[in-house]
Amino acid sequence: MATLASNIWLQLITATIGTLGFGILFKLRGKNLFFSALGAFITWGIYVLVFNNLEIENYNRAKFIAAISASLSVAIYAQIMARVNKAPATVFLATSAFPLIPGANLYYMMYDIVIGDIAGFKNNAIILIITCLAMAFGFTIVEAFNKYIFIFSWGNRKK
Repeated sequence: MATLASNIWLQLITATIGTLGFGILFKLRGKNLFFSALGAFITWGIYVLVFNNLEIENYNRAKFIAAISASLSVAIYAQIMARVNKAPATVFLATSAFPLIPGANLYYMMYDIVIGDIAGFKNNAIILIITCLAMAFGFTIVEAFNKYIFIFSWGNRKK
């Protein structure tokens, strides 16, 4: 079973604070900033919940499933918040997905290539690609589903 660090509340709080900083950097204010931080809390919570409860011994597969689950949830959350707050979904998607970004793997991948550790480079590159693909798949699935709902709902209204 794959597990993350034991203090889940610390992870959730730091993900939320990090997203608050990221939102302030992108000039989010008021309720949009609050809902972006809440989205990051939810996103990382889902990631940790899925990752820690998977009975998969393959670390890369567990990372992919957890990342795609969290990506699907954050994309759905962003669509809902966009309608509730009358703001673009990108505002909530970009900031709420911030905790999923595999920055540590990118850093260690580059570090490993600089010091000549090819095995470490390959391992971190695979994890980086898996996480990025999972995020892209999750966002794309929700966006495509959302577009079809919009098309079919408008098509029915015109008749």
